[in-house]
Parts: sequence; C-alpha cells; structure tokens
Amino acid sequence: MSERQGGKRKNNLTSKAGEKNENRDEIFCIAPEITKTSKEFFYFLKKENIEDEMKIKSKSVFIVVIFIGIVLILLTISRLSTAVEPKLLWKKEIPSRAYDVSLAKGSGDVIFIHGAGKNRITLIDKNGNTVWQWGPSLKRIALPPIAISKDGKYFVYSSAIGKSEDVHFCERCGKEIWRYKHHGYPVISPNGKYVFIANPFGWGGSSILLDSNKKILWKKDIGSVGNVIFTSDNNYIVFSTYTGYCPDIYLFNINDMKHKKIGSGLITSISHNGAYIGVENENCKYHYKSNVEKSPPDEGIYNMEGVLVSGGKNTISEDGNVVVAHFENRIEIRHFPDGAIINEYPIQRWKYPRISEFCRLTKVSSDGRYVAIFGKRTDKKSSSNLFVIDTQEGRVREETIENVGSQDTIILFLTSDGKFLFVGISKVEKSTLYYYQVY
Repeated sequence: MSERQGGKRKNNLTSKAGEKNENRDEIFCIAPEITKTSKEFFYFLKKENIEDEMKIKSKSVFIVVIFIGIVLILLTISRLSTAVEPKLLWKKEIPSRAYDVSLAKGSGDVIFIHGAGKNRITLIDKNGNTVWQWGPSLKRIALPPIAISKDGKYFVYSSAIGKSEDVHFCERCGKEIWRYKHHGYPVISPNGKYVFIANPFGWGGSSILLDSNKKILWKKDIGSVGNVIFTSDNNYIVFSTYTGYCPDIYLFNINDMKHKKIGSGLITSISHNGAYIGVENENCKYHYKSNVEKSPPDEGIYNMEGVLVSGGKNTISEDGNVVVAHFENRIEIRHFPDGAIINEYPIQRWKYPRISEFCRLTKVSSDGRYVAIFGKRTDKKSSSNLFVIDTQEGRVREETIENVGSQDTIILFLTSDGKFLFVGISKVEKSTLYYYQVY
C-alpha cells in the first residue's frame, strides 16, 4: 500500500492483494510494512546467532520474531481504528440555486441565500435542524454574499429594494441589529467585532471597515475590491483590488489601519496571524496567454513583506505548519517552511470552469491535520470526487458525491478543528447540501 522513495512516503490509494477499491465506504490506509520489518529483524538475529550461537538459542529467536510480528499487527489494527471515517450527518435538497453559503468554523452552523426570484435566507445547525428560514420582504431581495462569525452568533448580508442597497448586521436568531446603506459586499471577522464592506465595482463609493456598533473605523476609495478574508486572530484583512486582468493582493492591518501590497493573483489561504498567504495565478495565466511581453506573477506562499517563500499551487493551514501542494497528477502534504514531504497522493483537484473558484476546493483544518479536497483520482478510473485526509496518520477516505456538471457551483468548507465538513453542489434548478462528521 505504501512505499518509501527518496525519504518520502507515497500513497497510491490502492488496497492489498488486488482487492477492489470501488466501494466508496472503504478506508485506504498506510499500514506498517510488517513482512519487511520482520525479515530484517530475523536476519539481524540470525547474524548474531551465527557469531555467538551459545548466547541466543534459535527457539528464543523464533519467539522474539513472533512477538514483534504480533506487536506490529496490533499497531496496524490500532491505526485502522483511529482512521478518519467521515459520517454523513445530513443531506438536504433545495429546489433552487444556492447563491452563497457561509460556515461558522467554530459552531458548525451553515447559513445560505437561495431562491428563484424571491431570495430567502436559511440557517441550519450542525445537526441538520433548520433554525429559521425567511425572506427579508416581498420587495426587498437578499443578495450574496452572506457571511457568519466563527461562533455563529452574528452574520451579515446585503439586500436591495429598487436601486437602494443595504448591508445588514444580525444576530443568530435573525434579528437585525443595524443596517448600513452601501452597495458593497460584506464580510464579518471571526470574532464578530468587525465588518468589512468591499466596493466591488470600483465606482460610486468606498470600501469601509466598521465595528459591531456600526462605528466607521476606516473608509477609502481603493478601486474595485473583492476576495476579502479576515485572519483568524482578527488583526488583519487580506483583499484583492481589480485594476486589470490580474488582481493585486493587499494586507490590511486593523491595528494601524494601513495596507500594503503583497503580490498578485487569487488568495487561496492565509495563516492565522497574516504571516503567510497562499496565492495562485491561474486567472493571470489565462489572460496573459496572448501577451508575450507579460508573464503572470509568481504563485505560492508569500510572507507579509511580499516575499515569495515557497513556489507552486499551495494551500497553507492557519497555524502555518502544513501546506498542501497541488500538481497535475498528485498532491503533496508538506511541512512548512522546511518543505519536507509528509505524504503524497494520486489526487487532482477538480478543474473548476470558473478559474477564480477552483483554487478554493482544498480546505485544511487550523492545525493542518485534516485536509478535504474535491477532485478525482489520477491512478485509476474512479467515481470518487471527495477526499478527506488525516495528515498525521497518512490515511485517506474517499466518497462519491453526485455527478457534477461543468456549470455547477461547488462549495467546500471545513470547521477549524476539522471535525465537520460541508459540501454544497449548486445547480440552476436545485442545490444539494451534504454535511459530514470527519471524526
């Protein structure tokens, strides 16, 4: 099942003795190489026995070898018993497109906007219970995006009535605390104390940072802004400005209200204190194909000074210790920043038709232990498209979600502790929501 090559462990996701791997409920593990270890141990004892036959009896050698074999088998069983086993807690079908979804990374609550013409907002807890569902009014339309705090106590969304648009700051129960007139896209900090409203159009207004009491902390016209992410320590905001085909990435310090350019491309991930930022440039490559005078910016992990410290398509964990590196036919799980390979798997992240989104189809728990990827196997033909990896134990669990079309929207979220996984498949006529318990 596994082999060591050049100091790294390669997992081909295949089972022993030609066993079939088509069952989506099968667990694929990396087990200790008992046979090889036993042979090496036996040879060592045999050599010692030849050198000093009177010290060790052959019967004792046999007993020791058997004992070591039993211990290794018990270790294998123990590892199997602690493998990741995603359990589908609930599944819901909605008779319309889900326009935007947000997961409370602490509480596990899911909130989303959906509908056809008359949009609604629904909040579901981690047990699958619908807490509430409502439409703002017959005339007012809820607009994406929608965002919820880590503990699920507060959420923000925007709405429109005619040409007038507002941003709403609400409690978990749905009660509105305040609203602010703005046509931008709101994002809430993990602790619920800040709301950043991005002006996505680059005209007719500024981007704004408010606190939970509606006090304006910062306001500035910096052009078209999007792809906004708060760091988990609530001290920084990373966002992109769209001045051309390739967006520029900025790091905003909430403490001194200053921002500086980090790089260019799409933000995939960020460490908890803003020290490292994952950037991909697939959209830049696409637009630069016909321009030989320009080349796309480097992609990889940048530090907060804008220095590229690790190249490639990488997603970094919030603690900054684990990176998922994507290649054409495999992924590698690496330690960061030394780059040491923990494991590699024949998995390819799904090539999303909207290049601004497929780079977010990899999610990593805060400590880097659990990784969820929507993609496909590259070593064999398989219907599996959802993979959950325990990076410490080196085990993979694969599932088959419904068939996904080229125009469907895929939404993937993992709670901070990696315990709960949300997958949404949004189609024009319906949406299906899946909620798993990882361990």
